[in-house]
Amino acid sequence: MRGFAFLSAAAACLVLAYVLDRRELLVLAFFLGLMPALGALLLSIGRPRFSVTRTFQPETVEAGRPVHVTIGVRNTGGTASPEARWFDTVPPDAGRTPSAELPVLGGSLLRAVAGADDATELTYELQPEHRGVYPIGPFVVAGQDPFGLVLRTTEVGGSDPLVVTPRITPLPEVPFGRAVADGSAAELQRHGVMGDDDLITREYRPGDAKRRVHWRSTARFGELMVRQEEPRSNPEAVVFLDTRPRSYPHAHGIGVFDGALRHADDFERAIELCASVTLHLQGGGYEVDVLQSAARTGWLVRPREAFGAPGGSEEFLAGLAAVGAPGAVDRGFADRLSGELRHRGGGTPLFAVLGSPSAEEAERLATLRPLADPAVAFLVTNDPEPDEESTLTGAGWTCVRVGTGDDLAAAWRRIGERAVHHEHV
Repeated sequence: MRGFAFLSAAAACLVLAYVLDRRELLVLAFFLGLMPALGALLLSIGRPRFSVTRTFQPETVEAGRPVHVTIGVRNTGGTASPEARWFDTVPPDAGRTPSAELPVLGGSLLRAVAGADDATELTYELQPEHRGVYPIGPFVVAGQDPFGLVLRTTEVGGSDPLVVTPRITPLPEVPFGRAVADGSAAELQRHGVMGDDDLITREYRPGDAKRRVHWRSTARFGELMVRQEEPRSNPEAVVFLDTRPRSYPHAHGIGVFDGALRHADDFERAIELCASVTLHLQGGGYEVDVLQSAARTGWLVRPREAFGAPGGSEEFLAGLAAVGAPGAVDRGFADRLSGELRHRGGGTPLFAVLGSPSAEEAERLATLRPLADPAVAFLVTNDPEPDEESTLTGAGWTCVRVGTGDDLAAAWRRIGERAVHHEHV
């Protein structure tokens, strides 16, 4: 601002010099215009040279929790760095970065002669409220000339991605009937106490999965026989996440960027619910796959593969952090979900996290009920009574509505209560 004032005064003196025919005003105009130019020249000659490294602690952070950012700054020039201020470039949704003085750092010459310190560490804290992958950086150094007339900002280095995962709600243990309540422990117990000869078999019926065929009994009786109970040491479950923008028409604070939903209340609640349910099931011994409605391949992430490796849960959550709602609508998601359930032979627990499906989509989902046990639908909406809920419950789905302000643990508990009620009806 001071430099602009000098230039404005120089222009005014120049005009007055011609109007009043006063030569001394020309000298003053020249002097006032020369000072900012001289300051800019000094800044260009003494341009600082820095290198920066940036680390996050923790490397990935849950939405709403703080993350500490450490920036290592080194003066790579030959001379000492000038007095300056610094700040880090941060997206508005990720928080605010401080603007503070940057210590004077000795260059390579001073380090060699006087042992001056040429590096320092700067720290600040962010607390992003929404999940996502945020570019942090570049580092910006702002310095002035000795006269304080010209301000120069220099960007140093690039940006580093900060991964902010969705909020996780611990879910209570609830009874879901034999299919879910047994978990891996009961399946392993049955596997350990029941030998191949002890399996109860029956004749094959249309619709039975081919993998249930018991060939020894088939050879003995001369007709196809299937296992009445098939012990499995690794029970499976499928979590389905609806990621289509039109499924969340009542979201508050909705923003559409590149055809994707960002930080819409309903959509973010669905992401949090998907993450919480998946981790809860995985903690109970299930191999869980997550399928989304609008992806090119359909599979959002395969937690069953990620969980087996060190840091697998973090890898799964990092995948959810980057999930948007693609603009291209996949109209074949029900058929693809049906194929996945049939591939598993039927009876796989299915947990569908939905927004506001249309009546046609609800009817298509209702037809999947015979392939899943249990079939659970979370309707993430603020509508008091969506019509689609009756379509799904009429087909045998266990449904619960989840508003943007509802407690996820309470919604999970209601699902368990309704599943038990259906078993006794």
